[in-house]
Amino acid sequence: MEERRSIFLRLFIWMNAVLLVHAQNGYISLNCGLPEGSTSLDELRYTYTSDQAFIASGEIKEVATQFASSPVMYHTLRSFPNYRRNCYTLTPVTQGKKYLIRASFMYGNYDGQNLPPTFDLYLGAEQWDTVKLENASHILWTEIIAAAQSSNISVCLVKTAGVNPFISGLELRPADDIYNNTQWPSWLKTYMRINAGSNGPSRFKEDTADRTWTSDYSGYGFAVSTTTRIENTGLFRVPSMVLQTAEYSRSGINNIRWKQAAKGEEYLWVLYFAGIVLNRTDYLTLTINGQPPFPFEVPYMDLYCVFSANPWNYEDYLISISGANLTSVPIINAFEVYKVYKPAGGATYGHDGEYLTDLINPPFNHWNQFKNTSTKR
Repeated sequence: MEERRSIFLRLFIWMNAVLLVHAQNGYISLNCGLPEGSTSLDELRYTYTSDQAFIASGEIKEVATQFASSPVMYHTLRSFPNYRRNCYTLTPVTQGKKYLIRASFMYGNYDGQNLPPTFDLYLGAEQWDTVKLENASHILWTEIIAAAQSSNISVCLVKTAGVNPFISGLELRPADDIYNNTQWPSWLKTYMRINAGSNGPSRFKEDTADRTWTSDYSGYGFAVSTTTRIENTGLFRVPSMVLQTAEYSRSGINNIRWKQAAKGEEYLWVLYFAGIVLNRTDYLTLTINGQPPFPFEVPYMDLYCVFSANPWNYEDYLISISGANLTSVPIINAFEVYKVYKPAGGATYGHDGEYLTDLINPPFNHWNQFKNTSTKR
């Protein structure tokens, strides 16, 4: 009788978790380590459930009291002292659709050992990332965009040394309407995503993929903002609040730099421009790594984005934005950079086979651009 009651309880918890997934537009939001049947709310008022219905192993732990002032997701965690590999099964998902999956971690000295662990994170059979925490209060998150290969997605934590893996939060968000209109590969790891000119929140309710945007107030120039909404009705669906801030350079040029993390890695990027400085159209020029310059115009209170149509392979990247005339201001509102993820088994997904073959240092005509339809309000 007791065993039957336990089965019914687990079925009830699983059904409630599935109902919450449908209630939040296909979102799966797990606050790992919450007791069965418990929920929590984040800063966007999204409901997070216990992870109990999505994994059959691990132990519930709480961070040390001195770390309990962190966001509520990081108050509890699930630790894995048993087995080398422990896996979550995220379901339901739709085969072939793209999803953004985010895993979050804060050690919080939950075990009293003051030894932040290092371990591997897998998406199914493929290594997604290595989690390495610097100290007990270090909050780390990692994102990947991937097409579901079946009706569920498996996220696994794998022990690589003597210390136990753990996880604080796990989120899945539908992303097919954002990243399926390009010919980009089906597996992408977020390298950086910058909201220029902002010192505000990192997530936005209107962002259907619930992306995490890193705020930057002065790293790319002088901050400027507007209260006027700028809608993105086409590719990438950037939230208006991201487009309403920007940075511009008074020196006449604005540079974006990053380095290749490992030899042979390929990257995709997208830059967002919206004219919010003055009531006029700005004429800008874009260059990257010595490629011929690309001229474009940014109308007032409208969106223009430039993105790499195919993967790029350089050791160092330098994107320069400059005014094409003396009055135009080199501005950048936001940008995203993704590392092309290639499964170790050599499998290809979606468009991968077509676009990952011989596109090393692609010529300038592998850039693409998208001009929004009129967004003036």
